[in-house]
Amino acid sequence: MCRAKRIINLHRSGMAACQSGDLDGALGKLKQALEEVRQIGLECYQVKIMNNLGIVLELKGDCRAAREHYRAAHGMARGKLGPNSRLCQVVGTNLARVS
Repeated sequence: MCRAKRIINLHRSGMAACQSGDLDGALGKLKQALEEVRQIGLECYQVKIMNNLGIVLELKGDCRAAREHYRAAHGMARGKLGPNSRLCQVVGTNLARVS
């Protein structure tokens, strides 16, 4: 399996775990996906994963860590996609919620 497909599968699996209430499992899979996506440099996908990590951390009650992930994702989204992109706006909304 190619690395990009593996990252996508980890991301999807992490979000499925989150939706089923397995926040620790979700966190582990998303962290692994983030580590791998950083190695190959898919920055737009990195934004999505960091945003979703923020969501899981927020659900776990760790708003400080969630805020860090949202801030990093928001800065990258603004730089790569522009402030008016849908993804940048979504991350910005999430960041505002924990700020």
